[in-house]
Amino acid sequence: MKIGVQLERQFSIYGEKGALEVAAQAGFDTVDWSLHPQTDMFTCPLATNSMEVLAEHYRKLGEYAREFGLTVSQIHTPLAHAYRPEETAYNEGMYRMQQNSIACCAALGAKYAVMHVLQPPLEHYTPEYQALGDARNREFFQGLLPLLQKYDVQIAIENLFGITTLPSDDYDYSLTSRTQEMAHVIDMLNDMAGEERFVACVDTGHAILMGQNPAEMIRTLGKRVKVLHIHDNDGKHDQHLTPYMGKIHWDEALAALREIDYQGSFSFEADGFINVFDKLCQPEAMRFLARLGHHMTACAGL
Repeated sequence: MKIGVQLERQFSIYGEKGALEVAAQAGFDTVDWSLHPQTDMFTCPLATNSMEVLAEHYRKLGEYAREFGLTVSQIHTPLAHAYRPEETAYNEGMYRMQQNSIACCAALGAKYAVMHVLQPPLEHYTPEYQALGDARNREFFQGLLPLLQKYDVQIAIENLFGITTLPSDDYDYSLTSRTQEMAHVIDMLNDMAGEERFVACVDTGHAILMGQNPAEMIRTLGKRVKVLHIHDNDGKHDQHLTPYMGKIHWDEALAALREIDYQGSFSFEADGFINVFDKLCQPEAMRFLARLGHHMTACAGL
């Protein structure tokens, strides 16, 4: 199984090519390419450059990655759930970046683009919230469908934590924070598409934050699971720690991956661990993470 790592902060520290070199030298096989804007979204290249210019840029970077023995297993698009009612310019800019991200995904040689669903502007999870969210996301993703088909990219819907922080400091549910909502949204969108164009990205840290057992989420979603965000936390805060530094039972989660015959990469999003170190020490932290990933998956027979 290929062991992967998210690259976001590393792009700003080492540059795009430098971050790829650090990941390869650390022992990773593949990367999760974050396309979050490093600058203001209205002026960042993903929003202002043409799709053709962006695709060529990322095609060259994909080739560069392969020179170091790396593939790009997945990308993460800008945060689409940040929909703002009545802010037309913001929403149009965000949508344009989602469109461009699909072309960039294909140019990098990746199959999966992780996206967050749009969350309705309501404070609590209610039947009204679900219905409004379903309608908004059908419209949003239907508009992207021609590009997904053109570039043969699949959207990996990520499980998120809650809409808001409540007075009790517990998260409320959102459209994709629980297993049943994840399955509902993915199946709804695939029914709309008439094909499997939408899959699941199981974020282990987000799962435990919402009281969901990552192993049970993996088992229940089954063949929908094509992408992982591997990290841990204390069950209260989205810390993005390495496995075994939080409360997730990793033997169970790994067994669940084996049971569903998971074929994707084991991709870390443990930036809360990596990013506490400076430029000099981050490569060593990444080496530890790569060794941990290879050890975990080998012991689990993945």
